[in-house]
Amino acid sequence: MTRPKRLTVIFNPTAGGDKRRRLQAVLAHLRRRGCDLDLRETTRAGDAERFAAALTPGETDLVVAAGGDGTINEVVNGLLALPAGTAPPLGIIPLGTANVLALELKQGLSAAAVARTLTEGTPRPLCVVATDQPSPVAPDRRRHFLLMAGAGFDAHVVAHVRLGLKRHTGKLAYVVETLLQAVRYDFPTVRLEVDGHAYDAATAVVCNGRLYGGPFVVVPDGNLEKPTLRIAVLTRKGYRNVFRYALALALGRLPTLKDVEVLETTRVRLISPEGAPLQADGDSFGTLPLEMWLADRRVDVVFPPQEPR
Repeated sequence: MTRPKRLTVIFNPTAGGDKRRRLQAVLAHLRRRGCDLDLRETTRAGDAERFAAALTPGETDLVVAAGGDGTINEVVNGLLALPAGTAPPLGIIPLGTANVLALELKQGLSAAAVARTLTEGTPRPLCVVATDQPSPVAPDRRRHFLLMAGAGFDAHVVAHVRLGLKRHTGKLAYVVETLLQAVRYDFPTVRLEVDGHAYDAATAVVCNGRLYGGPFVVVPDGNLEKPTLRIAVLTRKGYRNVFRYALALALGRLPTLKDVEVLETTRVRLISPEGAPLQADGDSFGTLPLEMWLADRRVDVVFPPQEPR
């Protein structure tokens, strides 16, 4: 693409410490590359979606989500609210806990690498997953996600993780909450329907890409550019299986376990237990029952420039 000159950067000004320094370093690199930066500070949940949805055609060359996968999710939902064909491409400044999208894109995390991707990278259309969950910003719009969604134990952990601890310790907060909830959770059955067939799970993870929670592969064949959802159905319950699945995930062996079934589809309905939490792109995302399917529209996301061979 032509090098973007005008960049709209949506970010959370309350991010402190290392995240603020990383953001400022990227912005400095962009200014040295001649970019005009329009900085939009969020002050409450949903602002990133509101800012992206309010963009007018030709207002910016590139909208940049500076934050974690949850911030990116909000911006994606805002871009999908724009008329088809008018949304600018999306770039990212990864500042989150897991940075799953950055890992999917194979985007470097250094300030120089991020700035180079934003100014020299190539937009490519990524598939998006629509749900029957209403947007918390605009109830007349559907809510979407980009990476993955989970129901069962992982969603229960996300719903209970303490934000203060997450802010100060990052991934460690999820480890702590997993240890606590593994012995408290009663492991109700998650029932899902796929192509007319019912499946029961302890945890079900619906994947648009390959990765989960960081560099951990759930479905090796996942691809954000191909219109197929893959669902990892983890069937065994109990705290011992929580740790067995976690170890297999860390070792890259989760899809090879005999009690993990991977389904392929374009639509899935998560039926029960009614009122159980769902997580999507690493944040809480409403409750069951909920239906999700591949959206008709895609979102153009900037990939890193290819190195010359």
